[in-house]
Amino acid sequence: MFIYIILIAITFLVSLVTVPISRYFALKFNIIDKPMGIKRHKKPTPYLGGVAIFLSSIIVILFYLLYKDFYNSNLLGIVISTFVILLLGLWDDIKMLNPYTKLIFQSLAILILMLNGVYMKIIYFPMWLNILLTYFWILGITNAINIIDIKDGLAGSVTFIASSAFFFIALGNNYPFIIILSGSLAGAILGFLIYNYPPAKIFMGDAGSEFIGFMLAIISIEISYTTVNKIALLSPLLILGIPIYDTVFISIIRILKKKNPLHGSPDHIAVRLKLMGLPEKAVLWFFILIEIILCESAYIATTVNIYGAIFIYSFILILAIIFSIFISRVNVE
Repeated sequence: MFIYIILIAITFLVSLVTVPISRYFALKFNIIDKPMGIKRHKKPTPYLGGVAIFLSSIIVILFYLLYKDFYNSNLLGIVISTFVILLLGLWDDIKMLNPYTKLIFQSLAILILMLNGVYMKIIYFPMWLNILLTYFWILGITNAINIIDIKDGLAGSVTFIASSAFFFIALGNNYPFIIILSGSLAGAILGFLIYNYPPAKIFMGDAGSEFIGFMLAIISIEISYTTVNKIALLSPLLILGIPIYDTVFISIIRILKKKNPLHGSPDHIAVRLKLMGLPEKAVLWFFILIEIILCESAYIATTVNIYGAIFIYSFILILAIIFSIFISRVNVE
């Protein structure tokens, strides 16, 4: 336990140092996000926060890989595939890519993962279904985190809480390399949040949001959640509920309006809450509170019998539907 805390603290401190360095290089090479179109931040803000998050977390992961579990092919696959995702996101930050180019390279990274043994192993499903679910799950979560990265501190706060939740679940179930993955990710994101809390001095960019989403998707499928009830494997749907919910919500809204769901538009939940009159920081803390509640609900769902778990999942689903009806009435045009 003590060694894990030390490693997370190191990741946090490295992140504190590397984020301003990344900011310096972003300004030097003009890798800047300028307000235009659907981007509604007030002033040009440098990218490359994601590079700092990647470097900070990968240091601890490589330390574990080299000195503790060098022959773990899963970790080798994770390191290689996340590097592909980082380069893809960085490319997208520097030169806007179309969604189909991103899909090709994301699929390549997922293929590398699966060839190294990282895929769902749900015993109730045949291999082909586990492989198929793995592909769509990792692809979906990777892009869902990217989708919610629209306001200062939002994606960072939600993913910090989510990665912390996975850390404590892994700690309780004794999954050493998942403890390392989730803990190092949490530490790196926390260091970044110091500079990304509104008003943000730096953005994580696609390099950060896609890397974090990719990592969280991996972490979520590498844990066995409980033996108390069979549907506890749905816990990641709650822990990652905010990005999943926002992605599904805006996709449905765009399809109903006959718009391409792959093209951005100002119809996110966070934007709608702002249009309702909530201050910027109030919107952020609303999501932080909801994320904490969802993570706690996910944990409780792993400790109760199957009927209790069904009640928790059903109750949250009903609330989500009611909230969707309410928030969809906000005019964003």
